Amino acid sequence: VAWAAIAARWRQGQPAIAPVPRRNVPWRAGHVLGIVAIYLAAQAAAAFLSGAPLDVAAEDRTVDDILALTIASGVANLLMFAIGWGFLVVFSGAAWADLGISGDDRIWLNDLKLAGLTFLAAALPVYAVQMAATQWIEYEHPVISMLIESGGPAFWAAAVISAVVIAPLFEEFFFRLVVQGWLEKKVSPP
Repeated sequence: VAWAAIAARWRQGQPAIAPVPRRNVPWRAGHVLGIVAIYLAAQAAAAFLSGAPLDVAAEDRTVDDILALTIASGVANLLMFAIGWGFLVVFSGAAWADLGISGDDRIWLNDLKLAGLTFLAAALPVYAVQMAATQWIEYEHPVISMLIESGGPAFWAAAVISAVVIAPLFEEFFFRLVVQGWLEKKVSPP
């Protein structure tokens, strides 16, 4: 379905995704670096406050240590998401539109439709490459192994919430909104 829609656009001489013009974001390099500094401080504080020993190699951590660190990192990412928005509003004068918030329901619905189609278009090739790669390369990760071997419901819940909800939310905020917005401003004509 998604590839059929993309092919139809290409046949009409249009790009796969229609560009949507937006104004340049008001933040500068110092604001981006400020958010990076706040993020690093939040993650360091979260690791310290988690109570897990920090001088232990990842493969030597206990399930309880990994659970504490996963929860602490997730909380730090959520706080950074909120603090980052506030930081941009207060220190750069960002408006809601600069942060990707629109009061127009049509824009939200169009964005959701685009996100769904993008997922469908990307999922097939990504999963195909992953399936082919796992035929030749054995994947092993200490956290995944521990999760499978001894992770209880709390560990599973923390891992899923952290990896499926919090991490993508923070990554979209930081990389797509903050960094990409700033880079677009740097390369766009005045």
